[in-house]
Amino acid sequence: MLENQPSPNPARQEISSRARSSTSLLVQCGLGRTGDLWAHEAYDVFPDIMTLAKPLAGGLPIGAALVTERVAAAMEFGDHGSTFAGGPLVCNAAVAVLDKITKPGFLTSVATKGKYFKDILMQKLGGNSHVREVQCGLGRTGDLWAHEAYDVFPDIMTLAKPLAGGLPIGAALVTERVAAAMEFGDHGSTFAGGPLVCNAAVAVLDKITKPGFLTSVATKGKYFKDILMQKLGGNSHVREVRGLGLIIGIELDVSASPLVDACRQSGLLVLTAGKGNVVRLVPPLIISEQELDRATEILLKCLPVLDG
Repeated sequence: MLENQPSPNPARQEISSRARSSTSLLVQCGLGRTGDLWAHEAYDVFPDIMTLAKPLAGGLPIGAALVTERVAAAMEFGDHGSTFAGGPLVCNAAVAVLDKITKPGFLTSVATKGKYFKDILMQKLGGNSHVREVQCGLGRTGDLWAHEAYDVFPDIMTLAKPLAGGLPIGAALVTERVAAAMEFGDHGSTFAGGPLVCNAAVAVLDKITKPGFLTSVATKGKYFKDILMQKLGGNSHVREVRGLGLIIGIELDVSASPLVDACRQSGLLVLTAGKGNVVRLVPPLIISEQELDRATEILLKCLPVLDG
């Protein structure tokens, strides 16, 4: 070895000896475009290198690369350059863009509008739109079907257990155009419907379609959401309280599992959703406001477990 030759960087040697690091190019599809902050989130991928460009600064010329600590340790001065790196003007624009995108509810609104646009395109251009009303249908949102809130008319709609009050049942509703294209054997179901579950389904539909029932669900859902925002909204771990009717999510900045466990031990059954950082609240449609008050108090009492 030459006397003045620098010693090799161990991290750089490790990177070189391995397979190529994974790279995510988020020039057009990142920064909220897909309804997630980063498009790769939908595929449960964590890249080693992530590249960004113009959308980061609202269209102004900018370039950025985010890397893992392992990749950063292998980099040396001069390894990375950019035609448009970032001066004060574009960096301030990037800060403004990130402030907007990370506001509570913004990404959810992008995902909702994206689904609506896709459904409308499917209908107008002759495709078949499909909605799953397995959990959100049959009055859960305050409408008979959740898609009613988005002015969408699907070609195919699938239903399951709530249709029979929790008993195993499955059903698919289709338009006449789709039905005309189906032949014997095209559609099957693990739990379609026998006499018992079909009678249960009739009883459920009788209850849900009674005058005032859906209005009561919408009213209780708004009441629940309002008191959750009032009692829990000021907590530093609560990012957002969202939902329609009696299907509500509390998004946290940490894992929701400790809160879910603490609530269960206090007599309240809730679940996690999303990426594990959302508390999922889907109470019975016949729940009372007093019971919703009690649920909120338990959630409030259990919130400190998130500080541990």
